[in-house]
Amino acid sequence: MLLANLTILGVPRVKKNNQAVVLARSKTGKYYPKKVDTKAYKQWHKDAIPQINLQKPSIEIDFPVNLACRFYMDTTGKVDLSALYEGIQDVLVELNVLTDDNYTIVASHDGSGVYVDRENPRMEIEITSKLDDARITQPETIKFIEKAKREKDNKEEIPF
Repeated sequence: MLLANLTILGVPRVKKNNQAVVLARSKTGKYYPKKVDTKAYKQWHKDAIPQINLQKPSIEIDFPVNLACRFYMDTTGKVDLSALYEGIQDVLVELNVLTDDNYTIVASHDGSGVYVDRENPRMEIEITSKLDDARITQPETIKFIEKAKREKDNKEEIPF
C-alpha cells in the first residue's frame, strides 16, 4: 500500500563520493582524520529538506517499507546506486519520515534505479508498506494506513 510519494528537485548528490577528509583535533589534543560532507552535498541537503517537509507523511514510519527511489541524473556518467540511497535515507531519518534506515524499516528498494533527465534532474521516492494489516498494532499506524487506503480508493478511476 502506498504511504508517501516524494519528489526532490535538483541533481541527486551522493554522500560517499562527496565527502572530504580533514584533520580534526580531539579533546586530548591529538589529530585524527574525519570525514565531512562537501559543499555540493551540503547544498543538496539544504535544498532537499524543505521539499521533503512539504510532502512527508503525517506520522513517522516505524514498520517495514519498500523505499523505491528513482534518481534522475543530468548526465550519463556512472553513479553508485547504493551511495545515492545513503544520502536520501539519512535525510528521511533526520526529518522523522523514517525512525531508522536499517533493514527492519527499509526492508527493500524494489523499483529503484538511475535514469537520465537532463532537463529535470530529481529524485522520486515512493514509500509502500511491507506489512499486512494483521501485523499492524500501533493505533497511530492503523489510522495512517486507513487514511492512505481511503486516499487510494478516492483516486482510483471507475471503469465504464
